[in-house]
Order: sequence, then C-alpha cells, then structure tokens
Amino acid sequence: MTDYHLEQMYSHEQVQARTKELASEIYNDLTSLNLTVVILTLGGIGFGAEIFDYLSDYPELEAEIRLESMGIRSRKGTSRSEEPEIFQPLKEPSISICKQHILLADDIRHSGTTLERTAIPEVESYGPASLSVVTLLKASNLPPLIISGKEYSGFLIDKDDYVIGEYLDLDGLRRGKKGIHKVIFERDN
Repeated sequence: MTDYHLEQMYSHEQVQARTKELASEIYNDLTSLNLTVVILTLGGIGFGAEIFDYLSDYPELEAEIRLESMGIRSRKGTSRSEEPEIFQPLKEPSISICKQHILLADDIRHSGTTLERTAIPEVESYGPASLSVVTLLKASNLPPLIISGKEYSGFLIDKDDYVIGEYLDLDGLRRGKKGIHKVIFERDN
C-alpha cells in the first residue's frame, strides 16, 4: 500500500503573482501579434485559462486573442505513458493555427514528452507564424525548447519531484488544492 504526505513548495498567492507576471511578460513580447492561446487539456486547463484571462485584461489584446484547446493524455495513474496520445485534436487548425502566432499553455514541462514529442510537432504541422510555450512548472534539468518563439516558465522544480495542486493532479485527484505541493510517497510493507 502507498501513502503520502505533502510539502508545500509555493503558496497560492505566489502562484497567482507569478502567473500575472508571466502574462505581463507574454504581453510585452507578443502584444503586436494576433495571438491564439492553445491550452493543453486536461492539465493545462486551469493555468491556461488564467493566462488567457490575464492577457484578455489588456485592451490591445482583448479583441485580438483567440482560444483553442488540444487534449493530450500523457499519464495513466501516477505513471507516464511512453507515447502521449492526442484524444481531442484542434478544432479548426486551418483558421486558428495556420499563419497565426501561437502560445501553447500547459501546467508542467516535466519529462518533455507531451510538448516536444506530441503538442509542438502537431501545432507546427499547421504552419504557425510563430510558436511560444508557457508552463507553470518546468523541470530544472530540461534544456530550452527549440521553437520559433519564446519559452516562459513560472517555477523550476527538480526532475524527480511529483507535485500536485493548482490544477496538477495525483491520479486525477487534488487538482483544486491551493498552492503547489511536493508529494512524498511512503511505502508500507
């Protein structure tokens, strides 16, 4: 049987403040562009929606920003899948992606498989004008993404950390927990 306890890494207030800072950085870099935010679901829904909401607060972007989603499954329980699968494709990529400036939003860049092997190649296949990526968390051992735009990350974590809260889950649960918490697994015999 496996039990666990949690250690808080970042408070809800720290997460909200950093998310606003990221939106400001994105706005400063991409304000003159017609922007489509593509949220990777399920994990990226909450964080991506907050980024979209903060970007929509800027009057110059409000009328020029689009929202799309793409469903990618990369976990089964607490284990990573070898190959992430797209279970919800982009709805109208010829309109929302082709020759548009894209911001992919996801909760975490942990191993690189979801973004690098699945989401980025899928979006790039439709010929965007540029492609940037924003994640709330990024494993500190990962190299920068090779993309036409910029990579934005809220916080760095250790590659071995399993984290929950602020939309990050443990086997589908605990997404609503405020703050980001490291899961410490305790194994009983």
